[in-house]
Amino acid sequence: MNILYAFLLFLLPNPIQVTPEFEVYQLGSRTYALKTRSGQGNKVGSNSGLISVGNKLVVIDTHTTPEAELKAQAVAAALFPNRSSTIVNTHFHLDHRGGNSTYPADSSIWAADSSVEEMKKEEVNRDYRPLKVDELNFLGESIDLYVIGAAHSSGDVIVYDRQDKVLFMGDLFVNTYIGYLGEAHFREWIRSLKNLETLEVTTIVPGHGPLATMPDLQRFRIYLEDFVASAKAHFDKGGLPASYELPEQYRKWGGQFFLSDNADRAYELWQKGLL
Repeated sequence: MNILYAFLLFLLPNPIQVTPEFEVYQLGSRTYALKTRSGQGNKVGSNSGLISVGNKLVVIDTHTTPEAELKAQAVAAALFPNRSSTIVNTHFHLDHRGGNSTYPADSSIWAADSSVEEMKKEEVNRDYRPLKVDELNFLGESIDLYVIGAAHSSGDVIVYDRQDKVLFMGDLFVNTYIGYLGEAHFREWIRSLKNLETLEVTTIVPGHGPLATMPDLQRFRIYLEDFVASAKAHFDKGGLPASYELPEQYRKWGGQFFLSDNADRAYELWQKGLL
């Protein structure tokens, strides 16, 4: 570990509150993160975020089950009483939007247009707001919603709080996990991460795993590049997904149960000349 990276880790905040489900972090004057506690992933799902804007609260991702989201709402209500919520789903996977149903029916829910199409299949009466292009100065504040498009999923969005210099990534970045790559568009994903590395960021909130800094994001991007290169080399030699192995340095990362899905997706793209 180099000295700069160790210093950046030292600067990461400590939780201000711990519940059975979440570690709650204050990341700036108006920005908070709810990190899912270890062992609660199946019940709770992703990390999430809160940004206080006037009399509104921007909620970044909801959790797998309504029960888990109600626990998150209790945390939010204690921090910010009497706020109406505007929700941003970074993508449509259940662990990032399963709690949408716990909010009033007229609550605005923003997501990439392709994610909205998927979510409307289950909740047709929700006030979904499809994002086709970046939404800068969201709600009139220094909050930017960047439409990444097809990368981790068919439609990803990230949230960048320019005031507090916090970046909420959804599953475009999972920290110390190999992640689910079963719907990945690798070229677009890697290119997007390189572009995001130019942002001025103090803290990054990944979709899963510990809070992070820019070197962590760069490490994950290098992992994706290494995965693509090693998978392509394996398939070029006649190997099949079932016999693919990760480069050794990633074999102790979390989420190894995703490897089969990830290799299948890489093989599908390799067959199409898109890996």
